[in-house]
Amino acid sequence: MSLNVQLFGPVVVRVDGAIVPLGGRIPRAIVARLALSSGHRLPAGELIEALWVSPPPSAIASLRAHISRLRNLLGEQLAGGRGGYALLGVDSVDVHAFTSAAEAGIRDRSLGVLETAERLWAGKLFDDLTGIPFVAEWAEKLKAQHRIGAELLGCLRLETGDYLGAIATLQPLVNENCAHDQPVMLLARAQSRAGRTGDALATIDTYRRRTAEEFGLDLSPELAELRSDVVRHSSSVAAAPLGRSEIERHGLPLPLTDFVGRRHELEAIEVARSRARLVTLTGSGGVGKTRLAVESTRRIRDVVDDAQWMLEMAPLTGERELISALAQLLRVPVPSMEAISDRLSDGRNLLVLDNAEHVRTAVTALCQDLLARCSGLAILVTSREPLCIAGERVISIDPMLGDSLGDAVELFICRGDDARPGFRDPSDIARIRNLCTLLDGLPLAIELAAARLSVQSMSEILHSIHERPGESWSFASTTTRHHSMRSTVEWSVDLLGSPERDLLAQIGRFQGPVTAEAVAGICRVPDGCSVQDLVASLVQKSLLAVETSSQGTRAFKLLESTKSFARSLPIAEEESWYNRHREWFAAAVHSLAPQMFSHGAPIAHDIVEVMRPDLLRALDGAITSEQGYDALRLAGGQGWHWVRRGVLTEGRQWLDRALLSAKDDHGRAIDGERARVLHAGCVLSYMSGDIANARRYAVDCSRYATIAGDRNLTAVSFGFMSYWEALFGDLHEAKILMDSAFERASDVEPWARSEIFVTCGQVQRSLGHPARALETLSEAERLARHCGHGWALIPAVGIASKILIDLGRGSDAISRLAPLAARAFVDNDPTSTMATLHQSIGAAALIEKHYEGAVLHSVVERLGKAYNFDPLVTEPEDSARYLERIRQCLSADQWRQAQIAGRNMSLSSAVSMLDSLVT
Repeated sequence: MSLNVQLFGPVVVRVDGAIVPLGGRIPRAIVARLALSSGHRLPAGELIEALWVSPPPSAIASLRAHISRLRNLLGEQLAGGRGGYALLGVDSVDVHAFTSAAEAGIRDRSLGVLETAERLWAGKLFDDLTGIPFVAEWAEKLKAQHRIGAELLGCLRLETGDYLGAIATLQPLVNENCAHDQPVMLLARAQSRAGRTGDALATIDTYRRRTAEEFGLDLSPELAELRSDVVRHSSSVAAAPLGRSEIERHGLPLPLTDFVGRRHELEAIEVARSRARLVTLTGSGGVGKTRLAVESTRRIRDVVDDAQWMLEMAPLTGERELISALAQLLRVPVPSMEAISDRLSDGRNLLVLDNAEHVRTAVTALCQDLLARCSGLAILVTSREPLCIAGERVISIDPMLGDSLGDAVELFICRGDDARPGFRDPSDIARIRNLCTLLDGLPLAIELAAARLSVQSMSEILHSIHERPGESWSFASTTTRHHSMRSTVEWSVDLLGSPERDLLAQIGRFQGPVTAEAVAGICRVPDGCSVQDLVASLVQKSLLAVETSSQGTRAFKLLESTKSFARSLPIAEEESWYNRHREWFAAAVHSLAPQMFSHGAPIAHDIVEVMRPDLLRALDGAITSEQGYDALRLAGGQGWHWVRRGVLTEGRQWLDRALLSAKDDHGRAIDGERARVLHAGCVLSYMSGDIANARRYAVDCSRYATIAGDRNLTAVSFGFMSYWEALFGDLHEAKILMDSAFERASDVEPWARSEIFVTCGQVQRSLGHPARALETLSEAERLARHCGHGWALIPAVGIASKILIDLGRGSDAISRLAPLAARAFVDNDPTSTMATLHQSIGAAALIEKHYEGAVLHSVVERLGKAYNFDPLVTEPEDSARYLERIRQCLSADQWRQAQIAGRNMSLSSAVSMLDSLVT
C-alpha cells in the first residue's frame, strides 16, 4: 500500500492514489505533524502540545480516540505504543521533497537542484490548520529555508546571465516586505541587466521608503552605490550588449529622481489601459502629467506591451511636423501614415504622445487613423484637454491637494533632501503644508520651491512667495493655474544671478535635449564664470532636468513651461548665437561620423539621436542661409545614421537639399564633404530601390572623392559601381570596375576595405566564381568584425549565404543567417533584419521548410512597405528564384495559410522562427 502526504495547501493523504477522508482539523493536524517526523516516533505529550494551545484534561483520551479512527483509515502505517506515535512506510511527503532539494542545493550551490526545490515549493503551508500550535513554527522554519534557497537561486541565475529567471525568483521575495538588503540588491541588479532600468530604480526606491517608514533607516552605502550605477548606466549593471529588454523603449526618458505619490492615478491608468486603447491624461501645466505618463509606462510589464514609443510634441506646430517627427521616432523611411501604421501594426505597441495641446487637431486625426489601422496599438496622451474621440478614456490629473496633500508634502521633503541632504525636520511639516497649499499642490512648483533649500531657509522661501505683490498663489481654474505656473517659474528665475539667467535664456534656444559639450561650445558666459558650474546650479534649482539615454548619453532638458519662459528672455547677439549653434553641431556630427564605422557605433548613433532636433534645426538653417560647407558637414555626418536607422526617404531629401545648397561651392575641403554626402546617398538610394540614383551617386562620389584626395571613398565608390553593374548592367564593365576597386583596396582603412570586399564578392558571384567569392566575403567579414563596421558585416554574411544556397547548402546558410538576423534586430536595424529574413527563404526551401519560408516571405512583404524595402527591386533575380522554390512545394491552401500567419507575425517572432530552423 502506497502512502503519500501533501502538506502544501490543505493537508491531503492518498493511499494507493485515492484521497483518504481524514475528518476534522485535529485528525488532519495529527497526520501533518507525524508526517513532518515520518519514520520517527513522537511521544504523546509532545504531540498533544503540538495540537492544542491549552490542552484540555481529556487531551490524552481525545488523542487516542483520533488515533484509533485514523488507524481504521491508514492501517498499520500509523504505529503507536509506549514510545509514541509515528507514520511508517510513507512513500512521499511533499515538504520533505522540498527540504531535501533545498538543503542539497544550498550546500552544493547547485543551480539545477535549487531549481528543482523552487518547483517543489508550492507556497502556503498547512492551509487548513491555522491556529494549530506547531503550524506557525514549522511554516516559519520552512519559509526561512525557502528564502535562503530562492535568494541563492536568484544569485546563481544572475551570475549565469539568466536575468529574467533571476527576476522571477527574486521579485516575490522582495514583495513580501523584505527587510534585508541582499535580495533587493540582487533583484535591482537583475532588472538593470535585463534592460528594465526603471524597474530597478523603483525596486530600490520602494525599499528605501519602506525602511525609512518602518525603521527610520536610509539606504545602505552598497544600495546607494548600486542606485547610482543604475542611473549612470554603469557597465557593471548595464543591459548585456547582445541582449534585449523585454519591452523595447524608444524616446522614453529615465527619471533621475524618485517618483512620489499618485498611487490612485497610477491604478486608474492601469485600469483604463486594460479597458480602452486610447487613454488621455488631462490637467494644467505643471500638474505632473508627463512624469505620471512616464512612470506608469515604465511600470508596464511585457505581457501588455512589446514596444513603447514616446513623442514630445511641444516643439511641433502642425500635422506635417507631427508625421515627420513620428516617422523619425519609429525609424520608418517615409514620413507617411501608411509607413507609420505599418510599423505600429507589428506587435503590441504603446505610443505616448506628450503635450498634445500644442497640435491637438493633428493629434486627434492621427489617433483616429492609427487606432483604426493598427489593432495591437494603444495610445497614451497627455494634454490640457481631452481629444474627444469615441472610445477615449479620460483621467483628470489634479493638483496634490485635499487627500493628496500628504503626497505634496512628501514630494517637497524628498526634493528638499536632494537639494540639502539631511533635510527632514518634523517641526517644518506645518509650514511645508502651508507652502504646498500656497502653490496649489502643483508638483513642478513644489519642486522648484524645494530646490531653493540649497540657498534659502523655509522661512525665506515662504517670505519670498508672500512678497510678490499682485500674484495669487491659490487658485481653482485651469487658466489661473497656468498663469500661476508661469509666476512660479518667473519667481524661480528672479532668484537667479545674472549669469545663470543669461545661460538659461540661451539654453531655451536649443530645440531638444542638449549635452554639456554643446552648452559649453555654443553658450557664452561672463569672464570668471564656469559654464559647468552654472549648469550644475540650474539643475540643482530644478530649472534643468537631466536625462540619460539607453547608451548612457547625458543631456539637459528644459521642461516646456520653463522653456517657454526662457525663450521669452532676451539674449545678447542672438544671430551670433545661432551661427555658433550651426557651426558647433556641424563640427560635432562631422567628428562623430567616422565612429559609425567602428565598435563605437552604438554610442555615436545614440549621441546623434539625442542631438537630432538641433542637428536638423542647424541643417535647415545652413541650407536656408546658403552655408553650403556647413550644410554638407551636417548632412554627411548624419547620412550613415539615417542608413542604419532606415530613414530612407527623408534622409535622401535632406542630402539632396544639402547638395543643392552647395552646388556653386568648390574646393578640396568642400568636395570631400560632398563625397561623404554622396556615399550615404548611394546606400540610401539602393536600400529604397532607386537603383538609377544609386549608380549616379556612386559615380559622383568617385569624382569628388578623387578631387578631394579621399582614398577611402574613391575606392569604395568603385566597389559600389562594380556592384550595380554586376546586378543591373554589364558584367564585363563590372569586372573592370571590380579590378579598379581591388587595386585601391590595399591603401584604405579597414572599414572601407570591408565595404570594397563586400561589393567585389557579389561581383565574383555574378561572374560565376563562388569559391573566390566566398574567400573575398570571408575577408570582408573578418575586417568588418575587426573594425566594428556592422553594416558591412551584414551583407558580407548575407551574400556568402546566397552562395551557399546556390551550392545547395541550405543548412549552412541558415546557420549563418539566423545569428545575423538576431544581431540586426537587436541593433534596431529593421531593414537589415528583413533583408536577412528574405535571404533565408531560399535556404528554407533547400531544407524542406517550405511553409516557414512562405511565412517569412509574408512577414517581409508586409513590413517591407513600412521601411520602403522591396527585395524584388533591390535583388530581383534572387528574390524571384527563392519565391518560386517555395511556391512550387506548397498547395494553394498551404500558401494562403502561410500568408495569413505572416501578416499576423511580428518581426521579433520572425527572427525567432528563423532561429528555430537552425539544425
